[in-house]
Amino acid sequence: MTLIMAESDKDDGFFVGDTLLTVVPSLEKSGPFNGEYHALKLHILSPKICIALAGYYELGLTVIHKVSQYVSQPDIENSIFELVHSIYKNECGGHLNACEFLVMAITPQGTCLKKISYEGIWHFKKSYIGDPEAYKELQRIRLPFQAPTEELVQQSDGSFIQRPFVLTDLEKNFIEISNAMIILPSNTVGVLGDGVFRVRVNRFGIFEYMQQVRRGNSAEEINIGISLLSSTEPRYGIGIFYQAGFGYCWIVGDSEYCRRIDANTISDFIEIASKNYNLSLKGGTW
Repeated sequence: MTLIMAESDKDDGFFVGDTLLTVVPSLEKSGPFNGEYHALKLHILSPKICIALAGYYELGLTVIHKVSQYVSQPDIENSIFELVHSIYKNECGGHLNACEFLVMAITPQGTCLKKISYEGIWHFKKSYIGDPEAYKELQRIRLPFQAPTEELVQQSDGSFIQRPFVLTDLEKNFIEISNAMIILPSNTVGVLGDGVFRVRVNRFGIFEYMQQVRRGNSAEEINIGISLLSSTEPRYGIGIFYQAGFGYCWIVGDSEYCRRIDANTISDFIEIASKNYNLSLKGGTW
């Protein structure tokens, strides 16, 4: 199952994806197919370009890799949509409907979201790619977010003032979709971590992978924990570290779909990712 939803509005935007892309291993391999058999569905190609993939993974990842070679060109934010469409048509051969893409670009006019398939390019404020039945199920289980009505803001002298707390429709949609997406894949397939990967336009006006961390303990497993870390500079990618002493890295533009790292601690994991793969992973630690 693949389901990726996206929305853009003015200077804001987001992607929410259900899980990683499962890469089918060779026939000599037997399951379970864990982290090393997964690839990214959400690719931040530059601070202002993000592309999501659904469909035939080998073809789609080839297209994304070729597109990534052009992201340093001038004014690429305005021409990226036609570029993706052109490269896909050249690469797809007879597989005309094998893939579909959501591409968002941050331009001087604001964020722009377009859906791309072999047939053409369509502009949307909100869209999805992937399984239509999963989309229907997500809408069924999606619950409205009840936001607080007020917030406290600390002043320079240490005091607080109270003011109304207002969320935009896009921010509410992001929270509602994220919450529903956590439930959705857990009802259908085994997932890596919580199975939800998200990209947002941050306060600096560029794309970033969102982080998450969970830790606890149980009588059966003693300490348990998982941290999803992200890297934006000098290289885009994400890492997932497990309390058990290992983790995985997914690097945008990498020749390998996934890199496994064995490390005793999360600090060691971050250090190895930096040394071996030039990732600057940041996120929750313990």
